[in-house]
Formats: sequence, structure tokens, C-alpha cells
Amino acid sequence: MLEVWQLLKTDIAKTSKSGEAASLVLNELAELHFTIWDALFEDKILPAAEIRHAISTAVESHAALDINLKLFDLVGRLALRGLWLVWQLSPASGPVVLTNDYLNTLPALVSDTTRASLNQIDRLIEAMMAIVSNNRALLSPIGDWQAIDIGLAFTLLACRPGAHGAIDQWAEELAKHSMFAFKAHGRYPITSRSYWDLVDHPSERSDEYRTASTEGSILYPLLALWAAARGEQALFDEIAKFSEDGLAHCTFQTWLPDEDSEDNLYLNRDSHGAALAGIPVTEGTHDALDFILAEAKTNKHYDQLTAVKLGHWPIVLTACRAHRLPVPPQVWRDLLPHVTRPAREPVPPPDDGAPEPPDAGPEDAR
Repeated sequence: MLEVWQLLKTDIAKTSKSGEAASLVLNELAELHFTIWDALFEDKILPAAEIRHAISTAVESHAALDINLKLFDLVGRLALRGLWLVWQLSPASGPVVLTNDYLNTLPALVSDTTRASLNQIDRLIEAMMAIVSNNRALLSPIGDWQAIDIGLAFTLLACRPGAHGAIDQWAEELAKHSMFAFKAHGRYPITSRSYWDLVDHPSERSDEYRTASTEGSILYPLLALWAAARGEQALFDEIAKFSEDGLAHCTFQTWLPDEDSEDNLYLNRDSHGAALAGIPVTEGTHDALDFILAEAKTNKHYDQLTAVKLGHWPIVLTACRAHRLPVPPQVWRDLLPHVTRPAREPVPPPDDGAPEPPDAGPEDAR
């Protein structure tokens, strides 16, 4: 699909017959891609989503590393398929939260298609979270770069109001497992993508090795960002304290397209893009969220990508997953402000003789 986009993108932009023909070719290729996807996921993988450890066992490897790598890859593929479905219902500019109010603005002529797409999105989200729940390896990333697949999954979850609580639960488990493993010199997330480095990890249980293996991170700022967006101040503060105490040497960063990305993103022909480094995560604030949203607003290179200009933003996410680049924060411009809820404040102790306050109920499905 990426090869065809690179080849036909200039024709797709035209309003002539050649533009129509190019768009038809891309559409047919996408349909073929999703037919193949359905044959694998719908027929083989998703039926096992609700069964404890079923998908882990299906990896057919006794190595925990192989299972871990395959499961995160699977979640990324599943999330990307869901985002292509979201694309059918979203504006050309990017994904949005598919609330009832928004869906009611769509043309009535496509109401049946809208309902079918929405049902499929919800079913994929339900299956994805069942896979996470039933395969505990998905709580313990071994590579910091697995944040790429996690970022795609969070993006899909953010598109449906009823799935927002799943972001909170999964982000908390990911953060706590990763931080505990780091403190215990266990199998914490490292920057290396070498399979053999991952096999040997941790090859030493020393501070020197741990520092060298965690020089940068896209995982922890991602978790902090979504914690801030969701008003999970306690989790944000926990990541901030961990950063100050254990990761002072580590650069919190993400990736942004630059002026070279249009020529190189789709086929990964040459290096391109820019690192957005120094993402702040400060206890008692939500500065990571403010920082990312400000950068997403001012950096214009994402909007200059032909896939974005022509309303095919999932092509960008497809390229990012294929070439192992983080989700550009511009994708979240219309998501992060609308998943936010007021931060949870601690309940004050009751006055003498006053009854205990009731437990807070679960978050509304909205």
C-alpha cells in the first residue's frame, strides 16, 4: 500500500480522469489488504481473544521474548485496522472522538454504513482489550520502542468514549510494571532493537548497564501524556518522580515529521523527521500535555504531508508502524483535548461524626 501511495500520490491529487483512476487503484488495494487482514485476524486471532493465554500459546515459542514481541506487534496491527475504520467516520483532518453528538452530524444517507463501521470499531476495541487482559505480557514492554504500538492502540481507544477508561487502566499497568522492573534490575524496557540484545537483557545488573540501556525514551512520556490528558494526576506524578529519581540521564522524546518526510516517510528511503526532545514531566503539573499540544499546533510539517492534505491520514500511521516511528503528536490534536476530564482530587477526611463519603462509581460509558 505504501509503495502504491508513493507512486500514485501526485495523480490522486488531480481532479482529472487520471486522478479518479489512481484513487480507484488505491481503494482496490486497500480493500484487498483488509480482506487479507480479515482472513487472518477475524478467522484465526480474534476468536481467541477472550481465552486466557490462548494467543500467547499460539506464538509457538517457549521464549518469553518471542511472545512479548509478537503480542505487541499484533496489538499495533489490530489498532491500525481500527483506525482505518475510524477514518471512514472522521473528518479529513484526522481522528476525533466518535461521540453520539458527532455521529449525528454525519449525513443520514450513510447511517447504515456508519452503524456498521461503528459496530466493527467497538468490536475490535473490545477484542483488543480482551487480548491485553488475557495475555499479561502486554503489561510489560521489553523494548521502549514498543510505545509505537501502544500509541496506536491509545489512539484507537481515544476515538470511542466508552473506551477511555481502558486507557487509564492499561497505562497504569504499563507504567507500574516498567518502573518496578527498572528498580529491580529486571526486564525493563530498553532502547536497543537488536533481538540478541533483547535476548540477553539484562546482561548486567548494574547501574552502568541500566543507564546505557535507557538513554532515551518514547514510552514514559507517552504514558505521562495520556495520564495528563485523562486527568490521572497520581499516575502522572508517579512517572514524574520516577523520572527524577531513576531516569535523570534519560531524554524523554518523541518524533515529528520535517521538510524531508514527504519524500522519505512512505518508503523509508532516507533518514528524515526530527526528535522532539526534553518533554517535561513535572510532579504536580500536566506540563507534558501542554508541551505536546503546543508543539502539535506550531509544527506545520505534518500538515504538508500529501497523505494528510488529501485526507488519507491513516497512510501516515501505516508508514509509522511499518518503519517503527512514533505516532506524530499532531494526530492527537482533536483527541487529547476531548478525552480530558477533571483531575481526581483526594477525598478530604470526614469531620467528627460525619459519615464516610461513598466510594466513587465507575466512569460513565458516555
